[in-house]
Amino acid sequence: MRYFLVALLGLTMSAFSQGVTNEVGALKSALASEKPEAINQALIGLQGAINEYEFVDRSPWNNPSPVKQQRRIEIRAALQPIVADLSKLVTGQSPTLAANSAVILGFSDGGPQVRESLNQSLQESPYSSVASSSAYSMFQLGLADVSVRTAVAARLRDYQSESKRDVAFGLLNLASAWPIPEVLPVILEILQSDEQTGAKMVAINALIKLGPQAEEALPEIEKLLQTLEQQGADFRDINTIKRAIMLVSGQGDTPQAATPAATAAQTTSVPPTAMPVQQPKSAASPSPAAAEPKSSPGFPVLPVAIVAAVLVGVVLYLLRRKST
Repeated sequence: MRYFLVALLGLTMSAFSQGVTNEVGALKSALASEKPEAINQALIGLQGAINEYEFVDRSPWNNPSPVKQQRRIEIRAALQPIVADLSKLVTGQSPTLAANSAVILGFSDGGPQVRESLNQSLQESPYSSVASSSAYSMFQLGLADVSVRTAVAARLRDYQSESKRDVAFGLLNLASAWPIPEVLPVILEILQSDEQTGAKMVAINALIKLGPQAEEALPEIEKLLQTLEQQGADFRDINTIKRAIMLVSGQGDTPQAATPAATAAQTTSVPPTAMPVQQPKSAASPSPAAAEPKSSPGFPVLPVAIVAAVLVGVVLYLLRRKST
């Protein structure tokens, strides 16, 4: 049985690996046709095959399991014949093809050609999806040195420009996934000057990732918390800010959760990132239904229990008598 399972696992892995190889071949054919729609479909198919084969467990990207490491080596080898084509697509005119190609290059060998195309896209692309995908792949490949992180910070400064705001916030979301100390001055500017709560919350999430490295932002975070509490803001935003204060000040990750304004007297805490399915009841004034267990009306619980006990006793008696 054990050998059968091992053989089955081997065949499954081989099938997934062959799936990646097949999709690479399909992309080659699509590229030869020079039809954007066919190329995009092939890119999507290749992404799907890579995701199926690479996703073995939930181990972090920078600390993968041995099996995931081996699969990434195989994916990298399968992509090698099309790395040059993907690099050209990343800096091409089509934002859809560029973004999809940038994502796939995150699984490549990360050679000089890959780095150059992704870095150019990060610095120059007017499209949020392309710049963000390029930057994310560079972080995944371990190419995010000081120059790359500085480029991210430079593009974040466009957050005040309506025409470039999407790109800036796309990269700010990237900063919520990877710690980028270089963006801290820009985050402080957003907290101090931007009037939109949504913009400030994106900045807060980036500070959470930075943790104690963002200690100088603590006064601005506390000021934002006070303002939102006075305004009766969404309790989820308040919880997120409290979590940021805990992490940035180095106190850990267990803040006291805020509660919805409508049930401020309740004692049941609400997780910072969880949206409750229903409003919890106030502990100060529980309803009769919560205070007393319900029983089905008119259902004779006690007599039924007595009858059942008698029947069980009779059955046990008969079984013992039969066995003797």
